[in-house]
Order: sequence, then C-alpha cells, then structure tokens
Amino acid sequence: MAGDWIVSCIWDDLCFIQDNLILIITKDFKYGAIALNSNHKLLYPNWDEVHTFNDGYALLRGDNGYCFVDAEWTILNNMHWERARSFCNGYAVIGEKKNGTMKYGIINTDGIEIIHDSFDEVTNVSKSGLVGIKSEEEKWQILNLKTNTFFPDKWDMIVFDEKSNDGFIVEREGAWGYISSDGRIVVQAEYSVVKGLSEGRIAVKKDKWAYLDCEGTLFTDFCFEEIYPFSCGLALVLENEKYHFIDEKGEQVGSFFLDAYTFSEGYAVVFNQGHWFYINSHGETVIDKAYIEDPQSFLYGYANVTNNYGCARWIDMNGDIVSEYGIKAQTD
Repeated sequence: MAGDWIVSCIWDDLCFIQDNLILIITKDFKYGAIALNSNHKLLYPNWDEVHTFNDGYALLRGDNGYCFVDAEWTILNNMHWERARSFCNGYAVIGEKKNGTMKYGIINTDGIEIIHDSFDEVTNVSKSGLVGIKSEEEKWQILNLKTNTFFPDKWDMIVFDEKSNDGFIVEREGAWGYISSDGRIVVQAEYSVVKGLSEGRIAVKKDKWAYLDCEGTLFTDFCFEEIYPFSCGLALVLENEKYHFIDEKGEQVGSFFLDAYTFSEGYAVVFNQGHWFYINSHGETVIDKAYIEDPQSFLYGYANVTNNYGCARWIDMNGDIVSEYGIKAQTD
C-alpha cells in the first residue's frame, strides 16, 4: 500500500476527533483543524477550544467568546456568546450574563433563539424536543419546545443523557431515576446512582450495580462493583475485582481480565498475563503485538498505541503500524 502525507509534521500534536476533522495543537497551545476533504482547508490554530461537528456545525472558543462554524469554517450568523454547548438534536444551548448572572437560552441551526437567555440552567434538547429547565425557584422541570408547555413533575436535578443524546437522568431528595425522551418516567427515583441509556440498557446502583432495560425492567442481579455502557452489544463489568463482558441477556461472554476497556468498532482492549491485547466480540484474541504497551480503543478504523520506547504510533484493525508521526492517505 502506497501513501502520501496529507498532514505535514509541523504540529505539536494531532488526533482524530471525527472522520472529517483533525484537532491540532500548536506550539503556543492553540487549536485549529483541517478538513479531510479534497481541499484540506485549514482552520488556523488560534482558538482556545475546537469541538467536533454536530448537526453541521463545530463549536469554537476564541478571543470573542464561543461561536459555531460550518465545514467551510464560516461563523454561523457571525454571532458569538459568552457560553455555548455543541449542537445536539438540532439545538444548542447559549449563555450571556445579565445583571452579573449567567442566563441560558437555546438556538436552532439557523441561529434563531428558540428560548431567550433567561433561565438559570438549561439541558440539551432531546430528539422529541424536550429540555430540562431550572427556574428561579431552584427546581427543575421538563419543557416541551413543540407545545411550549411544562411537564408537572418537579425535580431537584435534571441531567441530559449524553450517552444516548436522548432522555434525562433525574434526582429528587438524593434518589435518582430516568425519564425517556418522550417524557415518561421509566425508572422511578429510587436508586443511589443512575447512568444513561446505552443500546437500550440503563445502569442503576443500590449497594452494587445492575442493568435495567429501556422500560425499567431488571435483567441482571445487583452483583457488580462497577458497570460500563453497552457497546457493540456487550457491556464491561467489574465483578469480584475482575473484569468481564456481558451480553444483552446479562450472560457472561469470554474470560475474566485484570483490566479492560469497553468495545469500540468491534474490538476491546484487555489486559492479562502482563500485557495488553485486543479481542473481538466473541472473546477471541485478534491483535497481540509486542509494541502494544498503552493502547487506546479503535476510532474510525485506527488506534493509538505506544511501543516499549514510548513512541506513539497508529495501528489499523489488522494490527499493522500505519503511521508514527502523522496521517497517511491511502492511495491505490
């Protein structure tokens, strides 16, 4: 396989953050990006923050505050805010100080304010147009943006479920539950901790952890010391101080490990017998190389690993080293 360099070796660091964007750290600790398309258009690295694209826009922070840019690096409506979050489900949270207090609102992808910046706190918006709002009464409620009406239940805290980009984790008097994206309470507020929805499963904790399905039905025992999101149909759990994976029926898949990461793109990084290696969803070893010392999960077909000399390298899903200092474009 031949290759040509498309990113020169002049940056302090670079990493994949999306399939059409590279994050670049320069020597003065500023950020920029290169669009991996035909023209490799450069967003010059003079930004304090560069975030991934969502709903067609990337969030940046610079000297004038936060703004959103499209794939041509054009600023949305040439507008800046003191605070902002990335777009989610077609909406973004923005904030400005009013009388010395930060107030939050919501804009759509046209840059139009759907909710003016008048609330103390605002969550991201669910796929069905629901959002958590904190009022001056220090209580939270769910607002339906489509009907501009509030759900009656009030909560001490509402947290948007960033794992699924949908739904809400809610708390009242120290007990946590879960509200689906359409506003239904599917997990009553009776647990010490609730983690977000992952592949239709919700992690909850009493003394130990267990998993519920998306309707709140328990399908594992409360037997895990730690529990991680489902990915590729499997979840990583810690049981009796050893890691293993369970499937969507709660049954163990493969062996126990001393350490492990969750699955990503069909592979998981695990540690046993003094070294790291990669397994597939059947528990079979697929990549076991001597230079794998501190590996990361696969993302867009590549993983960053470290050899015995501490030199960062990228490997493909066959375990072959494809780059040591930069990114090579594959050519026929």
